[in-house]
Order: sequence, then C-alpha cells, then structure tokens
Amino acid sequence: MNKDFIRGFWQGLSGSVLWEAPEFPKTKLLQIAIDKRTDTEKLQGDWKKIGGDFNVAINRFQRNSGR
Repeated sequence: MNKDFIRGFWQGLSGSVLWEAPEFPKTKLLQIAIDKRTDTEKLQGDWKKIGGDFNVAINRFQRNSGR
C-alpha cells in the first residue's frame, strides 16, 4: 500500500470524530414527577380500584339479570 492511501484512510476515519452532536437546550428538558407514596400505599390504591371494578361488574350483572 502506498503512503497516500494510508494517510487518506486515517484522515477519513478521524473526520467522523470532528462532527459534534448538537446540544439540547436546557429549557426543553422535562421534569419527571416522583410519586412519594410508599409501596404499601400504592398497593392499597390498586386494591381499592380492583374492588371498585368488582362492584361495577356485580351491579351490571344484577341489572342485566333482573335481580
């Protein structure tokens, strides 16, 4: 291989490093809301929702069956 080919090869590889990624404006970063409830409180809320779903299903069944 000749020297020009090798020099061009390395310059081509190093040329891609010269491109910089654009910086993101800090004003567009979103704040993430952190849920401060404990796991126990979250599970309690889930079970309340499940119980409500059961009540809706039971009421709908009773309405449709004429009871």
